[in-house]
Amino acid sequence: MPLDRTVWLPGLAGAAALLVGIGLARFAYVPLFPAMVGAGLVDAGGAGLLGATNFAGYLAGVLGGRALARWLGVPRALDVGMALAVLSFAACALALAPPWGLPWYAVWRAVAGVAGGVLMAVTGPAVQASVPPEARPAAGGIVMTGVGAGVVLGGSLLPALLAVGVAASWLGLALLTLLLWGGLRRHFPTPPPPPVEAAIRPPAAPWLLLAYGLSGIGMVPPMVYLADVAVRGHGLPLGVGSAIWVGFGVGAIAGG
Repeated sequence: MPLDRTVWLPGLAGAAALLVGIGLARFAYVPLFPAMVGAGLVDAGGAGLLGATNFAGYLAGVLGGRALARWLGVPRALDVGMALAVLSFAACALALAPPWGLPWYAVWRAVAGVAGGVLMAVTGPAVQASVPPEARPAAGGIVMTGVGAGVVLGGSLLPALLAVGVAASWLGLALLTLLLWGGLRRHFPTPPPPPVEAAIRPPAAPWLLLAYGLSGIGMVPPMVYLADVAVRGHGLPLGVGSAIWVGFGVGAIAGG
């Protein structure tokens, strides 16, 4: 079916939410990783720890995101996720001077993970419930391209921002998030109340959950270290490490 604005606009708003929550709040850190180590802000072990705290925050956000949406409503839950992402980026820019440092980074990278988890848990189901059934496959594809678009956008912008400094990079991510949030929040999905039969407990699907978990185990660690392996492992320039990460994002867009 032709897609009209009632499908495109919630889909694009959902894509923007995942662009911020996954592409930026979680994975814009990938090209920043070697730059932070090279600038002496953290050592390699500390940089890896920040990736782990971000993942822990993401897990918490995913587990609590749907409950948050039931409590606040979907648009406000998405607002919370976007606000946490902005705060985390701005706070990381402060960690460049004493008494800030690794503990401060760890807290705010965990907050960024929570933001990503909330946005991931809420966005897709809300968009799917807001569009006609026959448009759901297309709407889902639009939403999921936000992940790869965030990887491409972050990987493309960060080399220029890093030329100014690491703090400028964090602040640039905060500004980009604010622009996306302000531009598309009026199109955040507002799904209708679920029918009574939707309250029936869904199947446990243990094999599906296992497959999803194994996919994450195999994919997330190489993603976090991808640019660092290129830059510090093979001596390539930061721009090349970012370009490799952009290539990963192009693949994610094509998959969506």
